[in-house]
Amino acid sequence: MAYLFVSGIACSKAGLELFKYRTADDYYTAGEAPYSWNPWKLANLIEGYFSLSVWGILFIFQLLSVFGVLSWINMMLWSWSGLLALVVFTVTNIFRFMAYDGAYTEDDQALMDAIMEDSVYAGIADVAFGLTLLAEYSNWMYAQYLGFSEKQQEMVKEEHEMFAF
Repeated sequence: MAYLFVSGIACSKAGLELFKYRTADDYYTAGEAPYSWNPWKLANLIEGYFSLSVWGILFIFQLLSVFGVLSWINMMLWSWSGLLALVVFTVTNIFRFMAYDGAYTEDDQALMDAIMEDSVYAGIADVAFGLTLLAEYSNWMYAQYLGFSEKQQEMVKEEHEMFAF
């Protein structure tokens, strides 16, 4: 259930940030200096839409997996989404660094604080989600295995010798 709750909370957080808390036209205007584009806004939009879509898909497939449906696809999605998230969040952190550096160049302490707050909150959420998922990983793997058909379970036992019961 931890995987279901983490994906649901992360999806909800991304949706609220994108469509409720940061919809004002002037929320990101301070981040434009000294660039002709706004790396702070772009970083948050990329991270927000990525999180909303990926966590939403993971939530749906995890919910299906709870009922024993498509467990093998659920495992594949969780595996690949972690690698994809690493790339996306690296890019967004580079953009945040650029925005922070631009704010430093312009001597805009309020903008620097806002960008740092975004970075810290994103980091705290990533660590909290990661530790929760890590703590429940073996239980989650076993639950996914139980959702497999008998043929798939035998195949897993033979190929990986993961589940020696």
